[in-house]
Amino acid sequence: MQLHVSEQAIGDEVDGRTDVWSLGIVLYEMLTGVPPFKSDYDQAVIYSIENREPDLARIPTELLPILQNALAKSPADRYQKTEEMLADIDRAQNRVVGGKGFYASGHRCRRMKLPTKLSFTASLVALLAFAAVYYFRVVVKLETPNAAATNSMKMIVVLPFENLGSPDDDYFAEGMRDEISNRLSALGSMGVISRGSAEKFAHTKKTAKEIGRELGLDYILEGTIQWARGKSKESHVRIFPQLVRVSDDINIWSDSYDRVINDVFQVQGEIAQNVVNKLGIKLVPGEQVAGPPPTNNLDAYDYYLKALKFHYGPSTGSNIKTAVKLYQQAIALDSNFAAAHAQLSIA
Repeated sequence: MQLHVSEQAIGDEVDGRTDVWSLGIVLYEMLTGVPPFKSDYDQAVIYSIENREPDLARIPTELLPILQNALAKSPADRYQKTEEMLADIDRAQNRVVGGKGFYASGHRCRRMKLPTKLSFTASLVALLAFAAVYYFRVVVKLETPNAAATNSMKMIVVLPFENLGSPDDDYFAEGMRDEISNRLSALGSMGVISRGSAEKFAHTKKTAKEIGRELGLDYILEGTIQWARGKSKESHVRIFPQLVRVSDDINIWSDSYDRVINDVFQVQGEIAQNVVNKLGIKLVPGEQVAGPPPTNNLDAYDYYLKALKFHYGPSTGSNIKTAVKLYQQAIALDSNFAAAHAQLSIA
C-alpha cells in the first residue's frame, strides 16, 4: 500500500516523483525488514505518511541522504527522476564494493529513457542487486579491512559555482562545476553527491553544517567564476574555488585562477587535483584526476556546454530540439568529439 500512497492518499498528481517514493519504500524495507510507516489500519498508515518521519536510525550512513531525499513529503524535495536516485545508489554501491557500479559513469551520461513501467521494473532490479551486494559485502563481512576503508571514505558535494559575469554565461559556470565534479566522482575513494542533490543548494543561506547534515557529507567545494570575454586568447576565465570542512565550517583550501580560455581544461584538472591532495586521497593504480580534454576545439566545447544547459534543463520539446542543434554544431566543428556524440544520441 505504501508504494504509491504518498500523493494518491491526498489526491495530488502522480508522476515520476511518486516512483521515486516507491523505490525509497522498497529500499527501506529491504535494508530494515520493516516498512517505514507501520500500522494495523490503512488510514493510520496514511496519517503516518503525511505527518511522521520514518525511523532512519538503522539506515547505513552512505544510504541515509538517498532515503531522506526519496521519502521527502513534498515531491518537489525528492529526486525528480528515478534515474537520479539510481545514479546515487550506483555511487553508493561503488563506495561499498569498490570498482564499477551498475551503470557506466561518464560526462553527465544518463540512462536512456525507458517506458515508465519498464524503467520502474529495471530500477527495482537494481535496488535488489544493490541490497544483495550490500548485505554480503558489508553486513556479513562487517569487520573486514574493506569495510573499515569504506567507513573512512570522504564524502563531498560540488555546489553550483556562482557566475559573476553575464547571466548569459550561466551555462559556462554550470559546465565548469560539472566537469570538476565528474573528475572527482571518477575516483573510487571519494563519494560525490549527485548534481540533482547539489542543485537544491544553489544560492542557499544554509550553513555548511546544515548542508552536511542533510546530505551526509564531510566537505563542500564551492566558488565563483567569471568569463571575461575578449578576442581569441585575450578571453580570461577567473575562478575562485573554496573547500569547506563541514564539521567546523572552516575553509581549508582556496585558490585563485586567472587563465586564458585555452587553459580551461587544465584548470578543471588542477582544481580537482588540489582537492584530492588537500583531503589526502590516495589514487589506486589506473586512476587519474587530470585526463585528456574532451575536445581540442574550444568553440565546439562552447556549443556542447550550451547544449547541456538546454538538454538537462526544464524538459520541453523546444529545449530538446535546441540541444540537438547545438550538439550537431559541436560535432560539425570536431567530428571526434565523443561526449557530444553520446549526448546527441541521448537527446
